[in-house]
Amino acid sequence: MNGYGKAGKARRAALVILAFAIPIYGIFAQATSGGSMQGSSPGAAAVDNQRSISGSIGRINGQTVFVLSDDGTVTTVAVSSGTLILGRKLAALDSIQAGEALGVAATKGADGSLTATAINVFPPELWQRVRKGQFPMASGQVMTNAQVTSLGGGGVAGRVLSLKYEMLTASIAVPEGAEIHRSVAMKLADLKPGLKVTVRGTGNPDGSLAASFFSLDLPDR
Repeated sequence: MNGYGKAGKARRAALVILAFAIPIYGIFAQATSGGSMQGSSPGAAAVDNQRSISGSIGRINGQTVFVLSDDGTVTTVAVSSGTLILGRKLAALDSIQAGEALGVAATKGADGSLTATAINVFPPELWQRVRKGQFPMASGQVMTNAQVTSLGGGGVAGRVLSLKYEMLTASIAVPEGAEIHRSVAMKLADLKPGLKVTVRGTGNPDGSLAASFFSLDLPDR
């Protein structure tokens, strides 16, 4: 039970990062602080249909994945060439290298300092699509999507990350309890029955889902 709870917490942390990382245009949707939407009306309409589900893969039939939720609900999920499938594993802070792209959710102190609560190391396939920069989240935290800069020959000085994107620079303290994950791009063939997944995409009137992305946990080894 404790292991499952920890895995669930990790999945939710990663989903928060991805949900606030992705832009409103293209196959993903982006919500800003307070739930307001950016972009034109067509874009906002698309966001209204966005859904996220979590569960385990029941079976796979070609480009269709059947996801079984904990309450027994089965959701039919369509996978397309635009669906991004990400595998995630726990990572150590000292494994992060200069030049890598990160999504960091952080709390902001009264003095303006940032303290990370969750970090995701983006693969190139996701970095190409994410909304880059720094912006507020509906939770009150701050999201920073930027690249690690070189400090003293490495991207991490102690437990402080220094990030940069264009004119933005940020220093973010990383406490011991912060969740850190590294994501890698995967293929539909890598999905197997029984795997725990989180899926985000566009909901259809019949209850099915057109997947924008899958996220699944990889063994920590």
